[in-house]
Amino acid sequence: MRGVSAESLVDLVVQTLKTEVRPAVSPDARYALAMSIRALEIARREMLAEPESAQWELLDHVYDAGEGSMAVLASDIRQGRINDTTHADLRQRLIRYLTAELEVRNPQVLKVRGER
Repeated sequence: MRGVSAESLVDLVVQTLKTEVRPAVSPDARYALAMSIRALEIARREMLAEPESAQWELLDHVYDAGEGSMAVLASDIRQGRINDTTHADLRQRLIRYLTAELEVRNPQVLKVRGER
């Protein structure tokens, strides 16, 4: 098994669950299996995409390096301390962050909207 990446292993497990296990699963267990497959697919996409980079890019643009968090940013936006006037490209950076998250968590949304 040397040299096999974690992403490849997760992909192999997902394919095995879909092709060999799912047909044999009782109707009562199908939902649990579907949730397990979905969780593994999310984990695999997260391994490949590194959505944290979009988050850090956003936070580093708004705050001094290492001083911000998404909770602080949300609070600052709600209170009006951070907005389009204080940071001209804030909206575009927020969209990039959200898109990166959706690529991992729910890529179907992007497909439906034609953004992928």
